Amino acid sequence: MKKLAIGCGIVAMLLTLAIGLGSCFLFSKAKQFVGGYAQLAEIPALNEQIHNRSAFAPPENGRMQARQIERYMAVQRGMHDRLGERFKQLNEKYGQLSRDLEQKGREANLGESLGAMNDLLAVLMEAKRAQVDALNASGLSYDEYQWIRQQTLIALGQGLAGFNLETLAGDPSKRSTVLAVPTELDPQMLEQNRALLTPYEDSMDQWLALSFFGL
Repeated sequence: MKKLAIGCGIVAMLLTLAIGLGSCFLFSKAKQFVGGYAQLAEIPALNEQIHNRSAFAPPENGRMQARQIERYMAVQRGMHDRLGERFKQLNEKYGQLSRDLEQKGREANLGESLGAMNDLLAVLMEAKRAQVDALNASGLSYDEYQWIRQQTLIALGQGLAGFNLETLAGDPSKRSTVLAVPTELDPQMLEQNRALLTPYEDSMDQWLALSFFGL
């Protein structure tokens, strides 16, 4: 299975434009920057709508099961089905902006970066709403879903890189305790988990970027 760097899809494009001031500092301080945005305040209430609140005990060997991957991908499909038309619109909007910036040999200015940040947050919030619905349809708990997400990213060589939307929103109830950084990675575990992901390799670019944000 190929190792894929974060950098796919409209979400990655918006993130690139949002930090177009020349540094990741803008997004690393996102909670201060967007703390007043009403949509982030909605996240704790959305999490309360998740039906399965049972605790999840991760297996000590770190190995995922095929059924877990199937349910995880079903949630991912639910988010992308909901966002399909929105992705198309933003792709047209920011694809043209990216081409204009490249043609003029400049980076995004403050207004363009803030606009991209606003659109990025709107996309992520719509994805969050879709995630809650898809989690309920699948029967997955939030903790088990996040563990599968973590193991998926590790199997793809992404480790625990990324942002957590719940952390940005300041929702301590969903800072999952199952996401401890592993100190050692079992090669056999990685091989098995990668094999389970192989059937989904062709659609990887559709879901990896949202996974980067904890979705």
